[in-house]
Amino acid sequence: MKLNQNEKAWVNKLVYQNVKYNETYYEVIDHVISALENEQDENITFYQKLNQIWDEDFGGYENLPYLEKQREKEVSKQINRRYRRLFLNYLKFPLILTTITLSLLFGISAVSFLSRISLFFLLLLLIAVPSIISWLMFWRLKLYDLVKPSLRDKRIFRYRDFAYRFFYILVVLPIALGHILFDYSFDIDTIYTPLFILIAVVFIIHTLSYFKLYKETFKMELAKR
Repeated sequence: MKLNQNEKAWVNKLVYQNVKYNETYYEVIDHVISALENEQDENITFYQKLNQIWDEDFGGYENLPYLEKQREKEVSKQINRRYRRLFLNYLKFPLILTTITLSLLFGISAVSFLSRISLFFLLLLLIAVPSIISWLMFWRLKLYDLVKPSLRDKRIFRYRDFAYRFFYILVVLPIALGHILFDYSFDIDTIYTPLFILIAVVFIIHTLSYFKLYKETFKMELAKR
């Protein structure tokens, strides 16, 4: 079956209305158009074959969101595993040497060279780096020009905000709860330097892992162009 431009436009419209993510959009369009063009029965009409494809291959229009949700879970698991592997590599040889070096570097800087205000602004910079990376990639890959939001990028973007969550959950929240619930006052002079070293090293490892994760996506996107 040879499709004309109006029929292809109709397929694009149907798929656009029934899927959520960019990856699914192109996969479904390719599948449907290939199935239509490979149809050899001259007695079946375009609309009959199109409905047959939707029912037999996808379980109907109403089943597409479910299939897409399953795909989203699969992609999320893959990205989660990849990020954890990248992050944990910095706790294993040989990258643990990098982690130890960073810890010593920040420890010496915190004790001997940098003031508290300098350390504070350095932490803010470290927190902001993943966001800077993601925006640079966003514009470099022209993600703003996608037909639909990207499922893969949506999941990767969640790791962009890891530093903010880590800082809030492991630093701000315990101090606040300790003070409110137990009337416990933290000695900032005692905890400031080790806390800074811990946060700085975690943030840097996170940033390096995030950059590698995004770089892999960056290469895959360029390979498609």
